Parts: sequence; structure tokens; C-alpha cells
Amino acid sequence: MPPALVDRLPRLAEFEGHSLDPEAAIRSVLAVRFKSYLTEENVQGRVRELEADARDWLGIQAKPLADYIAERFGDVASVIVEPEVNFVVGPRTTGLE
Repeated sequence: MPPALVDRLPRLAEFEGHSLDPEAAIRSVLAVRFKSYLTEENVQGRVRELEADARDWLGIQAKPLADYIAERFGDVASVIVEPEVNFVVGPRTTGLE
């Protein structure tokens, strides 16, 4: 089956009410739902745009540091900083109380 098709198929997430770590169980289910949300075309476009903006901003922020390193250390010919940004991490905590 093509990977693009597999990514679009519904996913089952098991939720065990007797889990020793209910927060982990909730986080697992939410991660599946979040991944599904991120496959929506309009969401993907907005995320890519934000990632590009963040990459550009970080590149601007890193320029003075790169210039300083190149100036301070004569044996370094040039310093190029190309930050990578990925907002598609998913839920980290659920704050279960």
C-alpha cells in the first residue's frame, strides 16, 4: 500500500482505563488525534509557513553569533547557520489532575 494512502487511513488508539500511568494513556490517544489533525491540508500549509518564518527569524538571530565566531577564531574561514524548525512534535503533557 502506498505510504500516502496508509497515512490517510484511520488509526485505532487503545485507551486502557486501568493503566498505571493514565497521563501516558491520554497523551498516546491525543498524539494519534494530533497526527490526524496535522494531515489536514490547510493545517499543513499553516505549519509549513510558521516553520519557514521561524527558520528565517532564527537565521537572523544567529548571524551576529556566526560573525563573532568567524572574527574571533582566525582558523575558521566562515560560519554558516541553517536552523531547522519542526513544529510537528505533538502533545508533551496533558496536565491530568
